[in-house]
Amino acid sequence: MSTLQQTSFDPSQPADPPTDDSARQESNVKQSSADGVSAQKKEFFAPTLVAMGIQLATIALLAGLIFLLVSLRPGDGGANGGGSGNGASGEGGRGEAAAAGPGSGPSENPAGKGSSADAEEIREVRKKSGAQKPRQRLETASPKEPVSVDLPEKRLNEFVVQDLTPPAEEPAEEPAEQPAAQEERGAGGGDGFSDLEDRLKQAGAKSGDVQISLAWNNGNDLDLHVQTPGREIIWYNNRTSSCRGELDVDMNAGGPTSQEPVENVYWPVGASPNGKFRVYVHHFANYGGADPTKFQVTIKVKGKSRSFTGTVRHGQEKKLVHEFTFP
Repeated sequence: MSTLQQTSFDPSQPADPPTDDSARQESNVKQSSADGVSAQKKEFFAPTLVAMGIQLATIALLAGLIFLLVSLRPGDGGANGGGSGNGASGEGGRGEAAAAGPGSGPSENPAGKGSSADAEEIREVRKKSGAQKPRQRLETASPKEPVSVDLPEKRLNEFVVQDLTPPAEEPAEEPAEQPAAQEERGAGGGDGFSDLEDRLKQAGAKSGDVQISLAWNNGNDLDLHVQTPGREIIWYNNRTSSCRGELDVDMNAGGPTSQEPVENVYWPVGASPNGKFRVYVHHFANYGGADPTKFQVTIKVKGKSRSFTGTVRHGQEKKLVHEFTFP
């Protein structure tokens, strides 16, 4: 049976020193670790620096664009308009320097006292910055030429008046609703009615303050209609009105009883109402007489008479002959 040799470990004795191979291997490991860390740092910082550079360039570009826009903007405070205090102020968007007075924007003259040199400098700055461009639209082709003022207001007014069309001439007013011809001939008149007084006397017609008579020369049946001031109609179907007017003669009502017929409406003396009267003629029936039928209406008011002639045809509406006012 073999005997196992027991070996004992003495801690007081120093360990075996590392060999050259192990030391080299450990150095390689440390070097590799350092190289990896360095590579990781390069991979981290390289893109970060590039991104920061891009951002800074972008910010610089935007700042430049903003500065350019601000410098080219017309009428933006200071010399270009909108001054404050007692310095030169602007008119807003056009950038014109105005008189000294209170404003709202910053002023290029803090002391509040303007001078001709400052004003000249302001004009030069405005010309360089392009603040005058909007105003050039209102000037003539040459900026040095003054605006023409040879068109005074009076000349403009004369030009406008000459261009107006002359007003249309208003037609002369015609008498309202008066188709029948007016003839002032006195009682009886002419045109075949000179015997009117004899016809009325033969028919027994009465007279008064107002008398209205109708005459024609055939066997047709014409009717006399009179509208009173109270708008009541006197005619063959209403012979007597409430204001004491009366149709006392009505001929050819039942046929051609006369070839020289008359009709008569009157108001007794002192009984006529005051106001407007209207006189109509209506062709009620044709009994063989020629149409249109010629007629004459004679109106007598307090002894003064006027006659009116006209024509009417069967089937027509009643025709207004005349209207008058009593007294």
